[in-house]
Amino acid sequence: MISNTPPTTRGIIKRFNLGNYFDHIVLSCDTGYLKPDPRIFQIAIDQAKVTSEETCVIGDKIRTDILGGKILGTKTVLLDRRLAYSINSDSRIPTDAIINRLSALKEIPFLG
Repeated sequence: MISNTPPTTRGIIKRFNLGNYFDHIVLSCDTGYLKPDPRIFQIAIDQAKVTSEETCVIGDKIRTDILGGKILGTKTVLLDRRLAYSINSDSRIPTDAIINRLSALKEIPFLG
């Protein structure tokens, strides 16, 4: 998980046991970098001991999540619950897939 967030988020993560759902959590307040800065994504990739080519960034914001992943050459999946991206497409920042619910991740061929 990568998040642009203040230090108070650590308490929220602990309180709700969100750390149980992620192998690595990279917070902007700890790194000094905000998405889409590729350095915050590279920190997560390095922690996971994978390459950019083996990584898929899943996010709900084109200009932070998807752009950050694309800068490093990862696959990207846009979570667009209202499918607004399909209507208001910004083709300057392409994504590899668009889903409207997380359960649809299992339907994406390159993630299988």
